[in-house]
Amino acid sequence: MHANLPLFVNTSLPREGFPNTYIQAWMREVPVLTLAFDPDDIIKRGCLGYQDENIITLTNKIRYLTENIEEIRNMGRTCRKFAIKNYDIERNIVRYEELFREL
Repeated sequence: MHANLPLFVNTSLPREGFPNTYIQAWMREVPVLTLAFDPDDIIKRGCLGYQDENIITLTNKIRYLTENIEEIRNMGRTCRKFAIKNYDIERNIVRYEELFREL
C-alpha cells in the first residue's frame, strides 16, 4: 500500500543557503529528502528526513517511505516539534528583542 502523505524532495545545491522551504515543510509535518544539502547534518541528527547524494538510494528511500505510512507520520511529528522549537516566529521574536536590548 502506498502512502498518500507528502514528502519534500530538495535538489538544491548547498551554495544556495539554508532553504526556507525546509522550515515550511517541517512546520507542516513534512519530512525533507535531499540529494545534496543537510546543513550541519540537521536532517540526519534530528530525524527530519533523509540525505543521500546517490539518486538511486534516495529514490529507494522515497519508495520505502511511501510504503510505510506510520514512519512518515512519526517523522512528520518530529519535524513539526523541531521546527516549532527552533523556528517559530513567536519564540524568535523574543530572542531578537533580547538581542537588540543587549546591543
